[in-house]
Amino acid sequence: MFGYKLWSLIIVTICTLNALAQITVTLPDTTADQGYQLCIPVQVGDVTDQDIVAFEFTVTFDPTLLNAVDPYYDVTGRLAADWTIFETHNNTTGTLNIGGFGTTPLEGEGQLLCLQFQVLPQAPGGSVSPLTFTSFMFNEGTPEAETSDGSLTVEGSGADDRNGFSVPKTFCLSQNYPNPFNPTTTIEFGIPKASRVCIRIYDILGRQVDVLVDAMIQAGHHHVIWDCPDCTSGIYLVVMSGDGFNIVRKATLIR
Repeated sequence: MFGYKLWSLIIVTICTLNALAQITVTLPDTTADQGYQLCIPVQVGDVTDQDIVAFEFTVTFDPTLLNAVDPYYDVTGRLAADWTIFETHNNTTGTLNIGGFGTTPLEGEGQLLCLQFQVLPQAPGGSVSPLTFTSFMFNEGTPEAETSDGSLTVEGSGADDRNGFSVPKTFCLSQNYPNPFNPTTTIEFGIPKASRVCIRIYDILGRQVDVLVDAMIQAGHHHVIWDCPDCTSGIYLVVMSGDGFNIVRKATLIR
């Protein structure tokens, strides 16, 4: 009888702890030029052993500054990579609804997925669009989600405007985000004219680790995801090179 009561108490305690668990969900504060298309990550805290097999959330934004753009989300190399994702959006009211489900529960922490936006070419420099969670639910409400909103600040263009899309005046390689990261990070780069571009990853000893881009790229702003589940913690060099340019950024992987 005592053993039965003890196990009952343990089970009740575990269920109670799961019910009280809160998973942090955050959107970053970021910046981008007019016309720039970018991927904004939705970060989650550790979801291991929470038996999360579904999520749904709504994010609002300022539709006079931003538009959600097809494909609206990116799960490449992220926690929800193998899940079925669905979305609805309204660029008139500034709402983006994303949901997902899978047969295998989410594990780990980091980027759940990325939201695809474009800053409107006519957005005034210095203006700010809030990125606000109006709702977020895991499963049927358990565990609870503790959300933290973000924002996007529009920078001065510093770019030519061709057919409504901004084109950088020079080759540019932005700092990866998030940084530090584990195990995926987004690398954004700009091309002023159609060019052969290579983006390679090297470790601190100069050994090539990965090749992310090696192709002819059209003028404009672009991004690529680096997924490195087998790499060890440390500093890596992101090297973007082509005809007459070579740009290097440091990326820090923390396991």
